Amino acid sequence: MGAEDEFDELYRNSRDRLVVQITALCGDATEARDFVQEAFVRAWTRWGRIATYEDPEGWIRRVAYRLAVGRWRRSRRLVLRADVHQQRMELPGDQVGVIDALQRIPVSERRAIVLHHV
Repeated sequence: MGAEDEFDELYRNSRDRLVVQITALCGDATEARDFVQEAFVRAWTRWGRIATYEDPEGWIRRVAYRLAVGRWRRSRRLVLRADVHQQRMELPGDQVGVIDALQRIPVSERRAIVLHHV
């Protein structure tokens, strides 16, 4: 199997799982998709090296996680107007309840739960 085929298989097999994990962390499925997509782009540009890692998916997860945390840290400095409408993306099944519950606990606990269980 060629490098492109290996990357495509990893993308197909792990993209949705990573989006759910990052959504559970940041609470926004649209942003999570963006973070995961950016992590895959970065992985592709370094695929010659990342393909040799024991867990390439773990590398991509870490990059997506860091992107999400970085955005969260930067956004804390912004003051949003109260009248800005936040559109929530519909998630399938019981994922909404899990994500809502995760949003009610401190970030450090949420991070530990998501990275260990999700």
